Amino acid sequence: MSARPLTGRAVFAWVATGFALVIAANGIFAYFAVNSWTGLTTANAYNEGLAYNRTLDQAVAAARLGWRAEMGWRDGTAELRLYGRDGLPLEGLSVAARFARPVQEGFDRSVTLAAIGPGRYAAPMELPLPGQWEMTIEARGAGAVYRAATRIFAP
Repeated sequence: MSARPLTGRAVFAWVATGFALVIAANGIFAYFAVNSWTGLTTANAYNEGLAYNRTLDQAVAAARLGWRAEMGWRDGTAELRLYGRDGLPLEGLSVAARFARPVQEGFDRSVTLAAIGPGRYAAPMELPLPGQWEMTIEARGAGAVYRAATRIFAP
């Protein structure tokens, strides 16, 4: 059994092949890093960050009001019941709901809920995909903004 002698050309070929593999792998990683998901979840992150204190102030004001919400999504309808501190239904509010997928972007939906009874608001809402959704409601009225969120499951 005779072994080929190790020459300078063979060493150069092995070293060049190793560097070529490293450069190719780095090129693939760089391509996917540039062309994959950016991690940006909103186009106005800076402005939303500046408005954060205002959002906190609104949450404190809403907590002082003592409003309580029962919300959900059933049979293709977003539903909300809203009660004041005294337990009486709240009427005359402007209510909107937003549905967002916690694991996948691009499918968010919003709907305005209409009053259907004392303290009751609803709107039909077809969700494009089955699974978990984050339902966030925002009720405005009486000089206050009330926000609440819950996780729902769409079959």
